[in-house]
Amino acid sequence: MTSVEDSIVYGSIVGVVQDFHFADYKSTIKPFAFVSRQSLLDYATIKIEADNIRNSIDKIERSWLEISGGIPMEYSFLDETFNKLHLQEAKLSKILVALTTLSILVAIIGMYAIARTTIKDRLKEIAIRKVLGSTVLSVSQFIINKFLIIVGLANLIAIPVAIYLSQNWLNGFEYRITPGVGIYGIAVVATLLVAWLTVGYQSLKASLSNPAKVLRQD
Repeated sequence: MTSVEDSIVYGSIVGVVQDFHFADYKSTIKPFAFVSRQSLLDYATIKIEADNIRNSIDKIERSWLEISGGIPMEYSFLDETFNKLHLQEAKLSKILVALTTLSILVAIIGMYAIARTTIKDRLKEIAIRKVLGSTVLSVSQFIINKFLIIVGLANLIAIPVAIYLSQNWLNGFEYRITPGVGIYGIAVVATLLVAWLTVGYQSLKASLSNPAKVLRQD
């Protein structure tokens, strides 16, 4: 059992800072005191030149072996230690980017296939609309609007879920941003644009087809 006396650090204070951040993003930035002690320590932080790291480590290791009596030296780099603190978030970011990219590709392929099947089944309806005086633009817009409505409804379901999940994730950090409405607005516009481009080509192609040729088909 550790007593209060064991936890007290004796030495000369050589520096005090108010906001020294040495932990991960989920920890609060706290004041920090730098203490100089004459007694032996378990570790030391040494600043070396970046030009010749290997040579500097060899010199430190030789000095260490003389002081420690042959005990091997174990060392690590401070920047790598800090990077490990944020490794989980970095991995999560890469996974989310990969899943998002895959989801977009699957959505585009699926929407393209559905649009192609739907337009193929309604070629005669499109031909009749053209015979009755509908323009190419109006027929194309008629087809596209149906898909845009579906995508809009999907956004109404997805946006609240995205807000809830993102807020839960951000709440785990002491210092975090608050995503604005603009981010979700951009997402909605982007999905509608992707839907419009995916369906637009096929709807335009169907609208430009010869109605007489279509109506002759069984």
